Order: sequence, then structure tokens, then C-alpha cells
Amino acid sequence: MAAAQGGRKLETFLLIAIAVLAVASIGLGGALLRGHRGLAAAGPARVQPKPGQAESLLLKAIESLSAGLVVYDAEDRVVLHNRKVSTLNRRADAGHAVSDVFSQRIRDLAMSGLVVDAIGREQQWIAERMRTHRSGGPPFLVHLKGGQFIQVAEQVLEDGALVVTQTDVTELKQREAALARQTSLLSATLEGIAEGLAAYDSELTLVACNEQVEKVMQAPPGLFRLGSKLQEVVRYFASHGYYGEGDPAKLAEERLAAMLAPGATRLECTLPNGNCVEVRPRWREGFGFVITSVDITEDKQRAAALARQTALLTATRDSIAEGLTVFDTELKLLTWNEQAIRLMEVPSGVFKVGAPFAEIVRHFASHGYYGDGDVDALVAERIAAMQAGGAPRLEMSLADGRCLEVRPRWREGFGLVITSVDITDRKRFELQLQIAKEQAELANRAKTNFLGTMSHELRTPLNAIIGFSEIIEDQLLGPIGTEKYLDYVRDIHMSGSHLLEVINDILDLSKVEAGKFELLEKGVDLARVIESTIRLMRDKATRAELSIVTAVPDPSPVLMADERALKQILLNLLSNSIKFTRPGGTITIAGELVANDDFAISVTDTGIGMAEGEIPKALAPFGQVDSSLTRKYAGTGLGLPLVKSLAELHGGTLALTSTLGVGTRATVYLPASRVLQFAPDQHPLLAGRTS
Repeated sequence: MAAAQGGRKLETFLLIAIAVLAVASIGLGGALLRGHRGLAAAGPARVQPKPGQAESLLLKAIESLSAGLVVYDAEDRVVLHNRKVSTLNRRADAGHAVSDVFSQRIRDLAMSGLVVDAIGREQQWIAERMRTHRSGGPPFLVHLKGGQFIQVAEQVLEDGALVVTQTDVTELKQREAALARQTSLLSATLEGIAEGLAAYDSELTLVACNEQVEKVMQAPPGLFRLGSKLQEVVRYFASHGYYGEGDPAKLAEERLAAMLAPGATRLECTLPNGNCVEVRPRWREGFGFVITSVDITEDKQRAAALARQTALLTATRDSIAEGLTVFDTELKLLTWNEQAIRLMEVPSGVFKVGAPFAEIVRHFASHGYYGDGDVDALVAERIAAMQAGGAPRLEMSLADGRCLEVRPRWREGFGLVITSVDITDRKRFELQLQIAKEQAELANRAKTNFLGTMSHELRTPLNAIIGFSEIIEDQLLGPIGTEKYLDYVRDIHMSGSHLLEVINDILDLSKVEAGKFELLEKGVDLARVIESTIRLMRDKATRAELSIVTAVPDPSPVLMADERALKQILLNLLSNSIKFTRPGGTITIAGELVANDDFAISVTDTGIGMAEGEIPKALAPFGQVDSSLTRKYAGTGLGLPLVKSLAELHGGTLALTSTLGVGTRATVYLPASRVLQFAPDQHPLLAGRTS
């Protein structure tokens, strides 16, 4: 570009020199050139030289110029021009005459619509152009339609003559625009990349960088400034601990030497905040250094986490009690633990990385691990079982009588994982457990038979005791001697009633376990059963200062169930809630449809609750949760087990949730098949019922 500008300056000088000669010729009475009358679109300028070699050479020189040349006299009239001038006034191409006067030529040009800057503001442009005329100012550009740019320069001579040169710089402007676009693209690219980037020339002077380099390196503003030296940056980082502890000058010298070493070196530095940055200097022949920096803190953390995980997996592999062997997707051995070698008594050399699975299986088959038979058939059978998918449990019998369970698991995209465990003791325990189970079943049947036999003997005398105590309490045979007898009778009645409830629970539970509890199913109005249950328990709730709330859909749903069993379920749940809820608490009985159209009957209280680990104990027969309230009230712990059994007889389940100190919720879920979608007065089983 500098050479091109120098060439244009030389050409301008020649233009001025030629113009001076031309003006001088005119001043001498036209010794060299004659006057001018207008411009033509084609053909040479109308210059009438006198015969002679000098004039001929001068004309040829003027016409050979790449720039347009116009010479005006002191009165701004054209005295000389060449054909290049017509570029600025295309009306000449149409055959129109062009004025010899400068001001008129400028006006014609503005009105022609050729000058982009003059369109719509012609008079203003003319005034601006006339102000700069003969001012001796620098060259200026004229933008023409079609994207053409003309550079115009004026040179005033001593005698008042004016030399105007017009140079087409369109190609230069296009190159400048292309360079600007390329520069903009490069700048956007530099700022768009996530890495920090700094470019140094062969003298280690910064010539380009992006903003990201300061962010990544946590550098102060101005450290990466154009024209700064790489040594300055390295010294700053060394003095601020980026390269570790030590003499900053020595650290800077070592780091600079490492960066200037041949090859694409990867260097790391630690920032003041603990982040780790990787710096990559790259030498570009004929240019210098391009240095990229990227924060690799997360990569380092992931690598450290992976190393910890690998160490943990290795420790886990070697610590588990089971034998472990792992094969890749091509069934080549990848890894194993010592437990696998010990359990299967594998000799040295059988397990080695890359060993084929079939080769290892053949070793076991040939040593009788899979029983007697043809080795090839045993190998094919075991390989097929291993590759069958799922997690089959295969057994191996060792020569010393031990039994191993082998479980192959195929992991898609990974390979085969095989675990082996010694199940000799488990086999022995399973046999003992089977014997114990049979004995327990015999004992359970004996218990059930015993309880069933005792039913008549227990209930008959208890009914008599309760009956006589009721007669005495009501004084049906006349008054008794003292009021104290009534208190005794009430105690007898209460104890007998409680004993009867306990025995009824025991007998009902034994019936369920024996499979002799028969359900008398019919359509049951849930609301009516709930009301009946509340009536029976209202006195207890009132004495305990508790509120009972119901939440049942309206109209009340009809359930296909044993009404007595359903009432027993509600009585047991409500009794438990009353027993374990402090005065002032609330008990809520609710019914609602849940998922899959199942029906849920729940009893929720605000009582003492229980810990999650105590729930299984509460659901076990004769199980009681030890707390202050449970010790206060009597009970055998059969209420919830009986509810669970009765719910299961209906095809349902019992769910118990509780929070210590907050309360308990017991929910019986009955299957959708037991929900009749009719109001009580519409269902045929309840038609005509009166309450």
C-alpha cells in the first residue's frame, strides 16, 4: 500500500509539471498549445498543437496519464484537459457540451445525479465544494453512483492557474472495505472464543489479544496492552505467585525459556484464587508467538474425582466378599479380584488380562466344576447360559465339597460381570430353615386348634358374669344394702367386658389365620357404619376430651363388604386413636376414592404418634410400642393385626403412617371391585332400607 501511495504522489507531481508546462505555453501566446472549446465523449481533447516534436510529446504525455487532468486559468476557465476527465461528468457521454467555467461545471455535476453525497442536497453540496475551491486543502473523495470513488486534488500555481487531478481510487476503497470486514471478523472471532489469546511478533511485542485473556489470567487492566513485551507479562505473573514459590526473577526466566522452547509446550500456572490455567505457546514461522490460555480448573477437579473414584472402585473390588471377574464386549478378561481366585481355586496363569472367556470356562469344565460329561458340551452349555441375558444363578461344585453360586450379568455396551459367592453355609441353613418352618407350621396349627376348642368354655362363663353384674347394677331384684356395692359391680362389668373383647379379638384372629372366618358380603352404606361406630365410642371420646370429625362423600358410597368386619375395623382403629390421643385432640374418619378407583377408609389422630421403626412392631400380633401412654392403658396388641387380616380378607391392605409427637394415620384400602357406584337409596341391595 505504501508503494502504491508513493506511485500516486509521483504521478501527481508529473501531472502538475505537465500542467505548468501547458499553462506556460498558453501564457506565451499558445506557442505550445491552443485554447479549449468543450469536451467530447470520444476522441482526443481539442488541443491544436503547432507543428513540432515537443508539443506532440506533451499531448501524448497528458493523454497517457491514468488520472484525469484539468487546468484552469486565473478566471477559472478550462484551458487544458485530457479524456479521463469525462469520468466525472458522464453527460459528456451523451453528447452534451460541458461548460468551460469551473462553477458551472460543479453545478452541472451536482444536478446530474452522479454524485451520491449531492443527491437531495444539491445546493448545499455546491456551496461546500465552492468553499474548498482554491483553498489549498488536502485531496478529497467524490462518491459516484455505481460504487465509484474519485479522489480530487487541487494545486494553485503562482500565476493563479489551477491544476485539478482526478484519480479513480475505487479499487483501493474496495480493498480497504474488504480489509475492514476482515479485521472486524478477526476481532469478533478473537472475542468470541472462550480461550484467552495473545499474539506476539518475533520481537515478543504484543500485537493482538482478546478480552478473555485478562479474565482467564485474572490480570490487571493494561497488562495485556498492544506494544507491551512478553517479558513484562511473565515477570508480573512470577512476582504474584502464578508459577509457585521462589525467586520471581528465576521463575520468570525459567518460564520464559519454557515458552520459547521448540514444539507446542503445555504449561500450567495457579492463579491467586486457586484456579488452574493451561498456557499453550505456539511459534508461527515468519510471525511470532500465539499464546492461548484456558481455565482447566474443572478439568483438574474432574480428573481428581476420577482418580479418587478409580481408587475407590479398586479398593471396593478388592474388599468385597464375593469373587468378581469382568469381561469386555468381546468376552476378553478385563479385571478380577483375589477373592475370585481364592473361591474358585484358580491356579496361577489362568486369569490374565485378555484371556478369552471360553478358555477360562474350558479350564473349569475340564476340572469337574460343572459336573460329569463331555467337556465341549459342558463349555457350550455354560457359555450359552452366561450369554442368555438376565441374571441367572448358576452353581459350581468344588472338589472339596463346597458349593459356589455364580451370577453373570450382561451390561449393554460394557461387557459381562460375573460374581461368585460361597453358598455352602447358606445351603445348610436353607435345609435347617425348611425343617424349622415345617415345625412352626405344626405348632401354629396346634395353637389355632387349641384356641378354637376353648371358644365355648371361655365365652359362656363370661357372658354369665356380665349378665349377673348387669342385674345387680340395675337393681332389678330390688335395692342392695350399700352404694359401694354398685362400684364393685361396675368394676366387675368393665373387667368382664374388656376380657370378652380380648378373647373375641384372639378368637377372630385365630379364625382368620385358620381360614375359617367367612365373610357375609352385601352392600354396606359406609356413612351408616361410621355413624354406628361413633355412637359406640362417643362416651369414651367424650371422657377423653376428644373431637371426632367425619369426611365422607355425599351421597355416601356403597361398599360390597362384611358389615360386622367393616365395623370391627373402624372400632379397632377408633379405639386406638382414642387411647393414644391426648385431651383436646382431634380424630378424623374419612373415606375417598384414590388411584385405580380403589377406596380408602382412614382414621387420623393428633396423638403421640410413633417412630417409623416402631410401625412393624405395632402391626405384629401381641406387639406394643413402649411409651407412657401405652403403659397407661390395657391391651394385648391384637387390634391392628386383626384390622390388617380383615382388610386382606376383603382383598385390601392396611397402611400405617406416623410421626412421633404429631399423630398417626391408619388407612384401609379396598379394591375398586368393592366400590358400588350407586347412592344407597338407588342400589338394589339397599332398596327399602330404613335407618
